[in-house]
Amino acid sequence: MQYVSGAARATVVNLVSFGFRYGLPSHADMVLDVRFLPNPYFVPELKPHPGTDPRVESYVLAQPDALAFLDRAVEMCEFLLPRYRAEGKSEAAKIRSLADTERAQILSKALAAAARYSSSPVK
Repeated sequence: MQYVSGAARATVVNLVSFGFRYGLPSHADMVLDVRFLPNPYFVPELKPHPGTDPRVESYVLAQPDALAFLDRAVEMCEFLLPRYRAEGKSEAAKIRSLADTERAQILSKALAAAARYSSSPVK
């Protein structure tokens, strides 16, 4: 990737989960909205637990649409990242969820795990 200085740099993908009620993060090339998934907050036995709890993570990732989303997000990143790199763009994907950050946290973590096999380092 070429920058103003002309020096090549490694490409890094930053996955940041956030709750939309706090506003859209700046410096994002991609924002992925996961509000189409069922919210674990409205499942009584999961409501008191954070998104880092294995029970909440299992619930979110057990949704067929969560796995379909991850497959398509990885495919989209594999297509877009080399093109962003060629244009000298920063690469920061943000995964958005409305009021909660649980779904966004869980899917960011899963997407990062899937992307570790790509040619771009993931944070």
